[in-house]
Amino acid sequence: MDAVSVDPNDAESVFFASSGELHKSLDGGSTWKIIGLPMTGRVQSFWVNPYNTNIMFVVTR
Repeated sequence: MDAVSVDPNDAESVFFASSGELHKSLDGGSTWKIIGLPMTGRVQSFWVNPYNTNIMFVVTR
C-alpha cells in the first residue's frame, strides 16, 4: 500500500493506492473496488476534495 485517504465527509469511504492503481471501499475497508485508470509510477500521496469527492489529486513518483 502506497497511500491511504478517508473521505472527509464519510468515514466509511476509504481510498488506497497500490501498484499504480487507486482502490475505493464504501464499507470501511471490508470490500474494495479498483477505480480510475492505472497510473504510471508509484503513488506518493493523494488528496480527496472535501467539497466534491469525485475530484482527487494524485502525486506519483
